[in-house]
Amino acid sequence: QTEFFSGVENQQYNQIEEWILVVIAAFSSVLIALLLWTASMIFKDLAAEFMPFSVLTVNRLRRIAGILLVYSLAPQIMYSVLHTVLIPGYSITFGLNMSFFFAIIFYCLTEIFRYGASLQKESDETL
Repeated sequence: QTEFFSGVENQQYNQIEEWILVVIAAFSSVLIALLLWTASMIFKDLAAEFMPFSVLTVNRLRRIAGILLVYSLAPQIMYSVLHTVLIPGYSITFGLNMSFFFAIIFYCLTEIFRYGASLQKESDETL
């Protein structure tokens, strides 16, 4: 975490920082809603016809992994950029939280499902 602020301490900058946090929270909420909607589509397809190893499911799982990766990195980058642009001085904050590791684990899970889908396709073609 690196921060530099000019000597100006003003209530206006505190209000700007609060708005930055609101914008980032709204962005994060949209990402979570998109992630949950994608997961609900997977469960809907599984309820309709139980085929967990399909190309569509693998693509949706990969999309969830990508959303998790964006969710773990984008808010920190957005905060640093908006804080530096809107408030005098600069602020760079970066760290890896658990959602980053969940994204990596989820991507590995996606690759397992991709391999399962190729085995399922091979099995279906054999019959």
